[in-house]
Amino acid sequence: MAVTAHEENHDSVASRCSLQAKVIPLAPAVIMSEKELGQKWDRCLADCAIKVGTGLGLGIVFSVVFFKRRTSPIALGTGIGFGMAYANCQNDLSSHYQLHRAVAKEQ
Repeated sequence: MAVTAHEENHDSVASRCSLQAKVIPLAPAVIMSEKELGQKWDRCLADCAIKVGTGLGLGIVFSVVFFKRRTSPIALGTGIGFGMAYANCQNDLSSHYQLHRAVAKEQ
């Protein structure tokens, strides 16, 4: 079986340009302690209760005063409060290196 010049050229180029798998070390995974995770969840639940309660309260006030006792301001206020609490919890749980004031005072 004869090898043509084109195939020979292709093989030599392929051998020179072969891609080698490079192992790129990733940053070490940050392992959160149970105590720190528990504190973050406690903060999230407290923040959620405050924001949902405030949204509910403001929704009731606006419903009674401005909207003739309709339920839409109550639902809107509660939803906004829950959405704000969810965003804060998501940010708090995904941040690894953020040091909070309460934790800083303990140290």
